[in-house]
Amino acid sequence: MRKLACILGIALFLFGCGTAPIVSDKELIELKNNIRLNPNSAAAYHNLGVALYSLNNNQEAINAFKESIRLRPDNPETHYNLSIAYDAIKDGKNAITTMIESGKIYSRRNDQAGKIIARNGLNSYYSEYDFEPEDFGQTYAIIPDRPFPVNPNPILPQTKGPTPQSGTGSGFFVSKMGHVITNAHVVQNCKKITIGDNANKQVPAELINTDKSNDLALLKLSTLEMASAESKSLIQKLGIVVVPLASKGLLRSDDVRLGEKVLVAGYPFGDVFSNTIKVTSGIVSATRGAGDDSGQFQLDAAVQPGNSGGPIYDSGGNIVGVVISQLDKLKMAKAIGSLPENVNFGIKASTVRQFLISSGLPSKKSERTEEKSTEQLAEIAKNQALMVMCLQ
Repeated sequence: MRKLACILGIALFLFGCGTAPIVSDKELIELKNNIRLNPNSAAAYHNLGVALYSLNNNQEAINAFKESIRLRPDNPETHYNLSIAYDAIKDGKNAITTMIESGKIYSRRNDQAGKIIARNGLNSYYSEYDFEPEDFGQTYAIIPDRPFPVNPNPILPQTKGPTPQSGTGSGFFVSKMGHVITNAHVVQNCKKITIGDNANKQVPAELINTDKSNDLALLKLSTLEMASAESKSLIQKLGIVVVPLASKGLLRSDDVRLGEKVLVAGYPFGDVFSNTIKVTSGIVSATRGAGDDSGQFQLDAAVQPGNSGGPIYDSGGNIVGVVISQLDKLKMAKAIGSLPENVNFGIKASTVRQFLISSGLPSKKSERTEEKSTEQLAEIAKNQALMVMCLQ
């Protein structure tokens, strides 16, 4: 399972994954089956390409990356991965042209770290294949003094950005009326939003309010009068006593403390591994987020694509934050030449509380102090956290 996590998770890029993993036949079948179930998913083809590349099936990986680009031509990471697959078969010309395309997309997004990745890759290729930028009609105003070599491992698609793909995220109930908190980027540009216990038990939800600056969104069950068994099963959660809701005190009154234990809940990777909620634990690593953002904090609990919008609990079962999945740190690592390890971020409860108040939803402060076991916290999360699906 850890091998597949390295493939579908933080890019084969993390120190914990080491070199490109060997994928089993069963895992490869699962990836291909995911394409069969989601034939229009650019991410599915991208993930298959990563797996094939890790098995040195470079030509097949190239075909998978090309199909991903056909479905989503504006993903710079896919162009980057296609480039390194071309490099693996020593096709320097195509490696350079696809890396140039990756850089162009990063430039259009004004993504400085991404532009550095592409530029470093091109510098390495020009040297390796004895080409010059002018051979491809390229010039650079700024060339790094010390070019970094192309990373031989693929980058997976971003989970946060201006135009996210259809996919899944996480959320959690905050009222008995069916209100749900998640990240704004999880539900951006969705034609339809659904929520549920898992991918097979989903019911429609409406987008009530968003705060893009803090990456928060408020959803609400479309109706509490639905007849389907899935809907009834989901709505029953709203009456379970173990679930703390905003009206009775949901969000902790004081902000996170440096070093305190936390538990993260959500649905990383949707149902790729299993169709159930997952939890991870860790500590608060810093009381501010990326860029010294006082509305966020840093934690070392494992956070993966799909965790976005999920709750972060303290040891008493109070919610102290909302997961915000930010893989941009990987690109920053390329810029500084060192990869941060176990660096993830959450939106502080105080920020979430202000968002709920501005949305007209009462939010009492939670003061539960009795420490709970990990099993008890997981039970709260199981009855409160949800899978959020965005259909485009």
